[in-house]
Amino acid sequence: MKRTFASLLVALAFPAGGFAIDFDSDEFGQSLGGWDDKDGVAARYITDRTTFRTYRPTVTKTPEGGIFISTRITQMGTASEQELCYLHMTFDSDGKIVSSQVKIKLGGKAYDTKIVLAKPVEKYVPKEDVEPPAEKISDPHPDPSAEVTTEVFQKLDDILQQWQEEVGKPVERRDLIGRLLRHRDKGRTGSSDIAAMVRHNYNLIASAVR
Repeated sequence: MKRTFASLLVALAFPAGGFAIDFDSDEFGQSLGGWDDKDGVAARYITDRTTFRTYRPTVTKTPEGGIFISTRITQMGTASEQELCYLHMTFDSDGKIVSSQVKIKLGGKAYDTKIVLAKPVEKYVPKEDVEPPAEKISDPHPDPSAEVTTEVFQKLDDILQQWQEEVGKPVERRDLIGRLLRHRDKGRTGSSDIAAMVRHNYNLIASAVR
């Protein structure tokens, strides 16, 4: 009886079909070459002659029926693995991105885009005894997911630009990523590679949300 009552409470708290979306971890892994590294918990791949490793994401349900996805990306050297970034994304019950964040580590220094939240969409609500406008009023935020993506990567670009300027100073960089950025056209190509790699993972995660 106690077990039945407990099951009923769970059913009431999390009704069937309450979570409309899910994340296909296997599809995401296959898009990176498969979860064949680190005993099946990571995918290892090469982008522009640089080897990266993405770890299988952690996925949790949100109270609103969406999901929160977090993954870790590292960069591989000849004999070591170096932390590069954490990528966090939240999707609502319709599968739209409502928040994202990139935490990145360069040269032993941590940077953070902070959480970028989707802005609420303001919809036109007609008032009584008022003629509707002759022309359709466009929503001020027609695509919140696109705005979140644009803003988080603008912040990432700003971070990489800041790091690029620091790398350009006459200071010896002994860390793996610092050497990469210095070696590749004074950091311009290297920072672009990192931004492209993060965006690549970001896009593939979004594509694997159902």
